[in-house]
Amino acid sequence: METRDPEPDGPVAYDRALALHQVGGNPAIADELIGMMMAELPSQKAAMSAAVTAADHQALRQLAHRIHGSASCCGTPAIKQASAALEAAILQGDQAQAPELHDALQAAIDGLIAYMGSTG
Repeated sequence: METRDPEPDGPVAYDRALALHQVGGNPAIADELIGMMMAELPSQKAAMSAAVTAADHQALRQLAHRIHGSASCCGTPAIKQASAALEAAILQGDQAQAPELHDALQAAIDGLIAYMGSTG
């Protein structure tokens, strides 16, 4: 996998150099972590959608926090940024932004899934 150049409209889906940096340069660990993240994302996406539908902002915040933690060590800056924004909005009591920020996080996750599928 190669590092993608930043896109003009936001952070990249996956940055291999960043992923390696975040794990001290160990490619086996970087691969294991992104593999674990990819395995968890489908269920996390479904759980987030259910939380938005139920207006369960606490569950949505917890999911955003968990995803942010994974993104922080996997070289996925778009997901890291989107999950941080969602969690921050909910923590600040701005639940009105939750659906829009949820959609942005879902789009970032979809971007990563598409990118990883294309580099296979």
